[in-house]
Amino acid sequence: MRGALWLVALFGVAVASSLFLGGNHGLVSVFLAPSRVDMSLNLVIVVWIVSLLLVHAALRALGLLFDIPLQAKRWRWQTRERALLSGVVQALAQLQSGRFLRAQKSALQTLALHKSMKDSAHHWGLSSSTLAQLQSLLHLIGAQAAHALNNTEMRDAQLQQLLQQGRTLQEQFANSESIEAGQLLAARWSLDDHDPSAALSWLDQMGPGVARRTMALRMRLKASRILGQYSLALETARLLAKHRAFSAVAAQSLLNSLISSSFKACREGAQVTQVWASLDAVERDTPQVVLQACEQALLLALPGEQVLQWLKPTWVKLRNHLNVLDLEERTQLVRLTQQALASLKPDPEWLGFMDQVMASQPGVVEVRYLYGQMCLHHALWGKAQQLLESSAARLSSVELKRRAYASLAQLAEQRADPAAALKAWKQAALTG
Repeated sequence: MRGALWLVALFGVAVASSLFLGGNHGLVSVFLAPSRVDMSLNLVIVVWIVSLLLVHAALRALGLLFDIPLQAKRWRWQTRERALLSGVVQALAQLQSGRFLRAQKSALQTLALHKSMKDSAHHWGLSSSTLAQLQSLLHLIGAQAAHALNNTEMRDAQLQQLLQQGRTLQEQFANSESIEAGQLLAARWSLDDHDPSAALSWLDQMGPGVARRTMALRMRLKASRILGQYSLALETARLLAKHRAFSAVAAQSLLNSLISSSFKACREGAQVTQVWASLDAVERDTPQVVLQACEQALLLALPGEQVLQWLKPTWVKLRNHLNVLDLEERTQLVRLTQQALASLKPDPEWLGFMDQVMASQPGVVEVRYLYGQMCLHHALWGKAQQLLESSAARLSSVELKRRAYASLAQLAEQRADPAAALKAWKQAALTG
């Protein structure tokens, strides 16, 4: 199509020239004393056009001739650029394939080539910011390869150069990615070196945006768990769960584990209360968390009223739905409730509440056992004996079964029945 258009244009120029030049009878006289030269106007126009074309061609040829040194410099620069990019790709490929020694060698050789290019006044291809970023990437590859080879001296040297180059990029081009990459790598290397304190120190140097990235949060979680800083680990795990770094089941399991570790790390009752206050409403409503908190609270001699206040929502859930707790958790709930009630005076409100629970879940033997113990605590001897006798043999927990037989023995002694008391004490002793 383009050739046809050129052909049509050529025919148009030929027609226009024939129309203009064919009827042009003008003359151009040139006086060269004592002679005169007469020339056709058409000839003069053609000679003038040809002369212009020749002059233009000559000037263009001279320009190309004088431009040869610059073209040679551009060619040499582009050749070095290609070698630089090829070196970066090769070093990165070797690092990813596990050839750490070759990757380190390639990175150092490419850095030497980059150093020879950095001071050049001409940048025909890559910009100054791109060259600086490539240098940071080469330092990063060299540091990572040195870390894999356990060459800490080389690794730290490359890391310092990476951070220095990152500060230069941040000042000149407002680009902080190199610094962020160096800090993240340093934190990860500290964890690999079993130095979680140094890892947290590197993470604390990051800006708020970088510190909330998933990779940084994962490292902060690992470091804080190693150091036993469970409050920090719990806060970090919540952020990770919010960012959906784990599945819902895994996130819930991790949070419960960290909360449990937080309570186990408490050495005073005030610490247990402080950890409980730091939990959100959903976590305080989780039965597993409640049981762990009450376990530690009773161990550290917190008031029974406070423990019962924490336990009551779980009892409400059990009253409404039996499957909210498994057998082991029901046993723990009963044991903790009995321990908390034993330290208090008889409470008619709790006795009435437990009567409602038993009415809702009459087949749960653990509830029947606890209700019997509460009746014993309230001096309701007959009802207590009836409930404990019907539940003692059916209890799966050895501890609760032993306590049930011991309570039956006390009741027998109280009504002056030594044979029944001896039999109950014997069953308590043989249990387990």
